[in-house]
Amino acid sequence: MIFSYGFSQSSLKNENIKQLLELTGSGRIGTQVAQNIISSFKTSFPNVPEEYWDNCMKEMDADAIISLIIPIYDKYYSDEEIQQLTAFYQSEIGKKIIKTMPIIVKESMEVGKTWGMQIGEKVMNDLEEKGFVKKQENYKNNIE
Repeated sequence: MIFSYGFSQSSLKNENIKQLLELTGSGRIGTQVAQNIISSFKTSFPNVPEEYWDNCMKEMDADAIISLIIPIYDKYYSDEEIQQLTAFYQSEIGKKIIKTMPIIVKESMEVGKTWGMQIGEKVMNDLEEKGFVKKQENYKNNIE
């Protein structure tokens, strides 16, 4: 009897996690990532028929990524915490975070890329000035 009680608790927690992931759009994000990967492959392999890529995308549905993410949430959050997160994301500020986070992440990645390139240039210039490396005419092209 104890085993079945533990299983039902785990099963209920998994359902709560699934609800949270669906609420926050985790499955959609996974699907978008898959679409970006397929798009990159399409560019690299233009001779592959469109039907092949369509079949690939059919295999990459939101439920598949959600089922892979559930054990991670299960590992780090209690069921009570999952319920609190769900309540938060159902609030007005939680909904705003869900809506704006993809935009914020995209813009942050762009800023991070520029910042990283500036750091790389600064370090290379410093290494050249100190004589650790030979001057490179076109450093910017080497790091892109």
